[in-house]
This record gives sequence, structure tokens and C-alpha cells, in this order.
Amino acid sequence: MKQVEKENEVCFKRYTKAMNEIQSNTPELNNSEPDIVNVMKKKREAADEGIKNVCCSFQEYVECSTHTMRRQCGEEAADFSRRFMDKMSSSMIQLHCTEYGRRECGLISSSNTVENSALAIVVLSLFTLLLR
Repeated sequence: MKQVEKENEVCFKRYTKAMNEIQSNTPELNNSEPDIVNVMKKKREAADEGIKNVCCSFQEYVECSTHTMRRQCGEEAADFSRRFMDKMSSSMIQLHCTEYGRRECGLISSSNTVENSALAIVVLSLFTLLLR
């Protein structure tokens, strides 16, 4: 852990900065508005956006930290680190972040999935030809 302390600190500082930005960008809502339905709708939208931002920021931190561990200490250490962070954050993720996965947060693009699917089809096709 000592080897990656400085690099993990970079990940954590990015996460802290993102959380501070989320807090400062959260709008103050005017409760004196006569249309209570509109006020409640705006509060719900702000809360939903805030939850998404918090969940995605945390996932970015986990990705950054895992990548740092992988690069400095190897795959086994990265897997251990990832499992540890997943275990520590499981209640938050289960309660609030289930609909904000890596794709929804922009950590992987849908084009990567298409490319990976196409590659898998090509590999399976070649494998099938080899088995004939």
C-alpha cells in the first residue's frame, strides 16, 4: 500500500473535488413558490441528479484506485483492493446506486460493448471453425 499511497491520494483528491463540486452546485430551492407540486418536482430532480453524481464520482474513485493498484502491484492486489472497496461500500451502492452503473456514469462506452461483442462473435466463429 505504501507503494501506491501517493497515486491513490491523487484518486482521492479527484473524488473529494467532485464531491465538493456536487455540494456547491446543488441548487437552493425557493420554498415560497405557490405551486407545491412544482417545488416537490424540482426537489426530486435535484435529489436524483445529486445521487447520480455521488454514485458516479465514487465509481470513478474506485476505478482510479483499482487501476493504480493494478499498475503498481499487479492483478491480485487490484482484485483485492476492488473487493475491499466493494465490500465497504456495498450498502451505499445497494441502496442508492443500483441504476448508475459504469456505462451510465460514462466509465465505459456503449461502443466498447459493441466492439467487444463483435470481437467475441469473431473469436467464437473461429473457434467453431477450428473444432470442425
